[in-house]
This record gives sequence, C-alpha cells and structure tokens, in this order.
Amino acid sequence: MRFLFVLIVFLCSCNQNATSNAVQKKLQVDPVQQKEVHPTHIAVATVEGMVCKMGCGGAIRKDLTEMGGISSVEIEYEDDRSAQLVKVKYDNSEINKELISDKIEEINDQQFSVLDIKTESIK
Repeated sequence: MRFLFVLIVFLCSCNQNATSNAVQKKLQVDPVQQKEVHPTHIAVATVEGMVCKMGCGGAIRKDLTEMGGISSVEIEYEDDRSAQLVKVKYDNSEINKELISDKIEEINDQQFSVLDIKTESIK
C-alpha cells in the first residue's frame, strides 16, 4: 500500500513538472516575434509538394514567421489539388516575395516548389 502511495505521488509530481515546463516554454517570447509587423503587402504562392495541412503547412508557417517581417501565414490546403495556396501578409520594407519564395523552397530539404507567387498591396 505504501509503495502504491509513493508511486502515485511520484507520477503526479512528474506530470506537474512537465506541465510547468511546457507553460514556461510557451510564455517565453521569441525575439523575432516580439516586434509587431504592420503588413503592407500580401503574397499568394502556389506551392507543390505539400502532402498534408498540419505537418507541411506547419513547417511552412513556422519557417516563414521566423524570418521576420511577416505578420501572418495562411495555408489553403485541399486534398484533391496537386498545388496548394500559401497566403503571406508581410511588410515590404523588411522582406519581399523573392525571399518568401526562396524560403519556402528551402524547407524540409527542398520538399516544396513555388510554381507562382503573386503580390498585391494592402490598402
């Protein structure tokens, strides 16, 4: 009985430490994301090579936002399309469509190909 009690206390304390560590990591702010980005343009890239929205889309979103100068990344993924749409809102004074396209094509050992990228100003 005593062993069971010690085991339960041990497991609960480990779980609490893991939760505490996860909360602390979440509260840490990435210096790149600290600066507020005021988007001036939106780029819509047609991207080949994506096999899922969660993994591929997550990798693209993460790597693009880490570049700085980007306020948001939206993935429009549909299973039956060979190419997907990636919409990026960015500040043209900090980054441009060529850098965005190059970054997408570097991700996951060049898994993705940008077929086309169009931009427009945000008014």
